[in-house]
Amino acid sequence: MIREFLTHQGHKLKHYLYAQQPFTGRGKLLTLADKMIGSPKKQIILKTLHGFKICIDPVIDNGVEKSIFYTGTYEAGTLHILGKILQPGDVFFDVGANIGLMTLFASKSVGLSGEVHSFEPEPDTFRILHKNIEINNADNIKPNNFALGSEQKEGLIYPNMEINRGASSIVKQDGSVGKKIQIKTLDQYLKNISPLKIRLIKIDIEGYELEMLKGAKNLLQTNNAPILCIEYSKHVEHVTDVGDIYDFITFINQYRIFKFVLWKEKVCQLTEVFSKEEMPLHDNVFCFLPHHLDKLQNTGVFSGLYSD
Repeated sequence: MIREFLTHQGHKLKHYLYAQQPFTGRGKLLTLADKMIGSPKKQIILKTLHGFKICIDPVIDNGVEKSIFYTGTYEAGTLHILGKILQPGDVFFDVGANIGLMTLFASKSVGLSGEVHSFEPEPDTFRILHKNIEINNADNIKPNNFALGSEQKEGLIYPNMEINRGASSIVKQDGSVGKKIQIKTLDQYLKNISPLKIRLIKIDIEGYELEMLKGAKNLLQTNNAPILCIEYSKHVEHVTDVGDIYDFITFINQYRIFKFVLWKEKVCQLTEVFSKEEMPLHDNVFCFLPHHLDKLQNTGVFSGLYSD
């Protein structure tokens, strides 16, 4: 109990210091925060800065889980924007949910009147996701142990723990051994459940993003198409060129694309992208229809034209 308290206070101190301009003594306080947090030794259940708990193993995972251990969060910039967009009663889809950080964050944001649909095909990772949902008694989350793509079929997913748990990919990686998974389309999934007005879809599936978008054409062409948050990365292998994501999004509807002024790990605003050349090397981008922009223009989400 004392260990958990010290760790949580260390995270809060770090979060406060990172938000401040450099000042005399800041380095010593950061060192103190690190001492309060300690070093990872085993799998633990940790309270995040966002109030919910999450099971992590920062000893074996050098990505999301190690970041959560040392900072109490991950992708602070992305979560900041999600927190501005999601409201009680909203519906959120988490495609590539990993162990559930964004799923749980969204669950808290949309409340009991909202819904979260999470998709994580890697079987071992899905078990941790399911455990984290149970730890938090998050009854508004529907976890799905399959992938979303452009067609319904069997496939393989390739773990990549040399990088981190979240680097598992359906796109073939040399020398890796794949696990059998099911792949479905989002349009088909939506046909089999009660009608939903989805507020936002987050897509982070290691190079398979465009395939997933192709399987959601019916949804994305409508006036009620959701806001999209997509990992756009030139650092991972894709089925086709990563730039095809930009072409698809700008063709399918009246979407306008925005990137972070800084990047997804920093709390900051979004700025509009006007060409494929302006897309980031490795970051999340947000895609909005005009009516989304109108409703969000006074929220502080946007830099420049749409800032408050």
